Amino acid sequence: MSDPQRCPVTLPHRLDPRGVDQHAVNAGLREHGAAVPLVLPGEVPAYAVVRHAELAEFLQHPAVAKDARHFAALHAGELHAGWPLTAFATVRGMTTADGDEHRRLRALVSRAFTPRRVEALRPRVRERTRALLDQVADAAARDPDGVVDPRERFALPLPLGVICELLGVAPA
Repeated sequence: MSDPQRCPVTLPHRLDPRGVDQHAVNAGLREHGAAVPLVLPGEVPAYAVVRHAELAEFLQHPAVAKDARHFAALHAGELHAGWPLTAFATVRGMTTADGDEHRRLRALVSRAFTPRRVEALRPRVRERTRALLDQVADAAARDPDGVVDPRERFALPLPLGVICELLGVAPA
């Protein structure tokens, strides 16, 4: 775990969309409580619930909505064109669905992630992990400074590849 002293956090925290040293930022945010004020890109005020137990309780509260229909700043035109979090806030899916639609989508996903199915995926995930780590090492060897973006080369392709395999989507 990162040392919160390495990345002191003041409130309201300004969210960096690049996620620079996010583990240290998260640790620093947790030091300020379960729900902390922050500022999203575009000067959009928000709160982050940064502790698991409180987040679970928060998401189950009937007054909480995740659907973009309830995103006041979005509908008031307060976000500039090209706002970096638009896709995250407006994508239609399980993480932004409420009520019956969320339950329907979650049921579909849970069938794909039964303990037996997850265990069956383990060898393929290990194989994919090894291949991606080899690609990271190759990319670092080709870069004059040995620098590689681990999110681009590993953290994004691994879950995306596994999900594509689950859904039968070709790698291309």
